[in-house]
Amino acid sequence: MDNKERKIRHLLKDNYHLCTEYDWNLKAKKWTLYKKYDVMSTYFSSDNKPIMTSETHTLKDLYKFAKKHHKIDIVKCISLTGVIICIICLIVLTLNILIFKNDIVRYCVLAIDMVVIIFSTVILIIDNRNFNIDMLEMKEEINRMGGSVDCENKNN
Repeated sequence: MDNKERKIRHLLKDNYHLCTEYDWNLKAKKWTLYKKYDVMSTYFSSDNKPIMTSETHTLKDLYKFAKKHHKIDIVKCISLTGVIICIICLIVLTLNILIFKNDIVRYCVLAIDMVVIIFSTVILIIDNRNFNIDMLEMKEEINRMGGSVDCENKNN
């Protein structure tokens, strides 16, 4: 997999399926892009036509499509922002201990840290619940299609 394809797959995330065929030199020979649906029967049906193929579009077109349809993961973005805020607070607190020795700065950093902890806890709880629901829906879809899943999620 070359760097361009890796970037495209990163941009598409789990919303699309990029099927790639390779030749002996590990160069992409053919590719096809499909939309992923929540309902597996729709995903595997004949109604799921390719959005783009290497026969009708270039790799540059595929990259433009991926950039245009890229969704930002809000949980990851907010979590990363919280980490950055904590690093800044750590730097400010270190400077305060070594140079300024001001109680107001210490209390401000403590208040910011409390807000970050509360937001991080809420995000963790919501993201964990959404993950459990996704796994439940996948289990129901597999069972509906005739498969069997007998593992139980004991975190509920």
